[in-house]
Amino acid sequence: AAARAESPRHRFDAHALAKYLVGSGQFMDPVNRRPLLREECLALDRITGGTYGVAEALAAVQEVQAAGGGRSAATREVAVAARQLFVVPSATAPPQRPAAATRAQQQ
Repeated sequence: AAARAESPRHRFDAHALAKYLVGSGQFMDPVNRRPLLREECLALDRITGGTYGVAEALAAVQEVQAAGGGRSAATREVAVAARQLFVVPSATAPPQRPAAATRAQQQ
């Protein structure tokens, strides 16, 4: 853990990074290929308002890999797609309104 705290930090556009991670199913730092931690994926979800479900997609890929599904690109894609199609949003999560509707109500 101390090595990670001392390693250089890379900055990315949060939405672009989240879209790339979920779309590719490769949950690694794009610069040094270090596997991302669940906490980092959760932080990315907080920053992007949960739009991409990065932590959920990471969990889906890890579940498939743990079950012996392998690490192929096809396996990652199937895991991410299945999770996005069949996971029901939490009942405790507040409904998200589009930003345009929110701005219109504020005016």
